[in-house]
Amino acid sequence: MQSTDVTPLVEAFLLIEQPRQRLGHWIRALTPLDAPTAPTVNAIVAYYDPTCDQALLNLQYEAHVLGAAKLDYVVNVALLAEVGMIQPAELSEGERVRFLAERLTRCTIRVTSKRDAVGALTELVRKIKDSRQPPVRAPSPRPPTLPPPKAVQTVQPRGDTDDPIMLVAAKGTRDNLEPLAKEARARNPTVRAKPISKSSMLGDGPEPPPPPRRQDTAVVVDPPLPPPSDRTSRHVIRAVERLKTVEMPPALADEYINKERQASPPPTAEPYVSAGAKTSPTMIYARYLRSGRWVPVRVGALSLKGAALLTGALPRLQDRVDIALTYGSHRALVRGAVGKVSSVREAQQTGAATFSVAFELDDVSKKQLTTLLTAARDAKVTIKPPPARATRRYPVEWPVALGTPKGAVKGLALDISTGGMFVKPAVALDMDSVLNFSVMLDDGSAPVAGRAKVVRQITAPEAKACGLAPGFGLTIVDMSQVDGQRWLAFLSRIERRADKRVLIGAEPARLAELQAGLASCGYAVVGGTDPGALVQLANADSRPADAVLIDAGWLQGDAATTLVESLFSARNVPCVTMTGEVRRARQAIDKLLEVVV
Repeated sequence: MQSTDVTPLVEAFLLIEQPRQRLGHWIRALTPLDAPTAPTVNAIVAYYDPTCDQALLNLQYEAHVLGAAKLDYVVNVALLAEVGMIQPAELSEGERVRFLAERLTRCTIRVTSKRDAVGALTELVRKIKDSRQPPVRAPSPRPPTLPPPKAVQTVQPRGDTDDPIMLVAAKGTRDNLEPLAKEARARNPTVRAKPISKSSMLGDGPEPPPPPRRQDTAVVVDPPLPPPSDRTSRHVIRAVERLKTVEMPPALADEYINKERQASPPPTAEPYVSAGAKTSPTMIYARYLRSGRWVPVRVGALSLKGAALLTGALPRLQDRVDIALTYGSHRALVRGAVGKVSSVREAQQTGAATFSVAFELDDVSKKQLTTLLTAARDAKVTIKPPPARATRRYPVEWPVALGTPKGAVKGLALDISTGGMFVKPAVALDMDSVLNFSVMLDDGSAPVAGRAKVVRQITAPEAKACGLAPGFGLTIVDMSQVDGQRWLAFLSRIERRADKRVLIGAEPARLAELQAGLASCGYAVVGGTDPGALVQLANADSRPADAVLIDAGWLQGDAATTLVESLFSARNVPCVTMTGEVRRARQAIDKLLEVVV
């Protein structure tokens, strides 16, 4: 018998909360799975669990397609989308059987005909909607009409002397107004003859309705209602003016999905050091997620309980951060709560800012971290404290102009301090050379200028191995007293911004623009294109965000904007709605958070 080789499959389940209500958000979040650079998927099966209103997206890949990176790309997408992920291969035998036998059997709807993640989720939501439509029932037959009961004659008396029943209906007291008016004119003939009507006797206003009468004498007719006004409020749309809700055509839905895929930017950095990079065998590399980017940090201490990390941009107390660790071929992705942050005095003394994280490990992350620590211990790796710096550095993306012997060169300052900066120029600089520089600050005044010396260089291979950006380190050797004071004031504003977390709500293209603009001046920013996702981001941490920025063109109508603002006001989070260029957004947030410029 001829033997056939079966290619092993690597599976992963993504847990999608509220797929029907938040379909637009999940389409944008899962679009990178269908990008041309993503690993080719072998099969996709979408399940729906009605007991918890959750969709399970089963992604099946061939092992040789994933290569050494395995599911790192899918993990990164799930992390950025903030969705849960289950890898059956990483579960124990009992947990795997319980998941496949209990969890999947509760799913009532399944989609197997799609080869892309967005298409499978869209088809699943369509089936969910179809299953929730009530069945059409035939009209029930009307019951036969019964004849009215006949009146029964009685010989009982109709009343007594204490409570008699009137045989004659009472008349109103105002039926004799006209005779009274004629008698008054006859008694006083000097009064100007003027027709007296009921309205003139009671006033110039409209005649009041007659008093109600008994049913056997008259029928009460209600006065006509006044005509309805055209619009009670500018936020209310009359029913006759509302457009009929129709289902989006499939062609138009595909067009929107394709546009979203083209507009969705790829991740700015990978969580782990690339597999082909040359790394030190005595060093554990770490990065933590800040403002949607994986920022390299130094490891001061590491164990299964937590870690002490050094960075220029500190998180806030009680924030939950994601940390990616790399040692050799081992990877670990952990999450924890920030328990301690170094004070300003400590940061000034050591030249670096430190924060401690208490890990919250699940079975998968605990296994990954244990394997990494075991490999580092076997290699006798000792974590040594990094050398102290003269001053603390703050991560920014601020434009700078450099004057070199070759002419003026534009560059980008990636971190700044009181004594220097690290820049990424358009052309290479010469080591140990002295050059002029000028920086336009955020105060709107003239730029500051000075002279700096090139003292350090990070080449492209070194930057790739460490997860940094290539560039040159400059130390300031000359600056006027006035410009020096303005430079220190600029650093003080950057320091205050680095401790603030801002949520942004906007369309995808506008969101990327606002995130880059606020992160470039020191803010820690998190954004969303769906109102529900934005509110969930605000509720994810025990400590709420410091401010919320809403783009005026994101939500349709003032009522929707007011609703979102009220949701954040309930948590005492200041919210501002703005339009215009990014500089105005920074000025609005600075004013809201009292960052004085």
